[in-house]
Amino acid sequence: AFSSPYDLDNIHLESTSNGVHAVFKLENILVEGRCYEDDTYQPTPGLQLQLQPVTGDAEPVDTLVMANLGYFQLKANPGVWELGLRPGRSSAIYDFASVDDVHVPQGTRPRILLNSFSGTNIYVTMQRRAGMENAKLLDTASSSTDDGGVAGGGLWDSLSDLVGAGS
Repeated sequence: AFSSPYDLDNIHLESTSNGVHAVFKLENILVEGRCYEDDTYQPTPGLQLQLQPVTGDAEPVDTLVMANLGYFQLKANPGVWELGLRPGRSSAIYDFASVDDVHVPQGTRPRILLNSFSGTNIYVTMQRRAGMENAKLLDTASSSTDDGGVAGGGLWDSLSDLVGAGS
């Protein structure tokens, strides 16, 4: 809601005398989807996707693929967008294989048409680049258990350093 004299999440209609008036503002539409590896059909958690407008000067938006069913979502507005990989480990390890069962030629970015207020759902499969068959997308080198079973070198160490707890 953009403006309303009432809290629309906690409104009690019987306590209003003239009904309720509210103005809504649509800021973005979602491009949602699932992302899997083409040969194993496993989600690609941590893969960084980017949505860039084909025309215009809008800023690209990006997201991470979740471990839970390979889910992702990107905020966009109506128009034609290019789906890409953020520079870094994602683009070094993966290429697009297909989007909605349509083959994507190697080295190209698939185009996504957003022409509905209800958004769109896409199904993306990724293929590993040659020589990257065993590469890990997420760095797990810092997940040692030398401190009695608690994974160190990550969030735990950062919090310990912050409060001065040490080991």
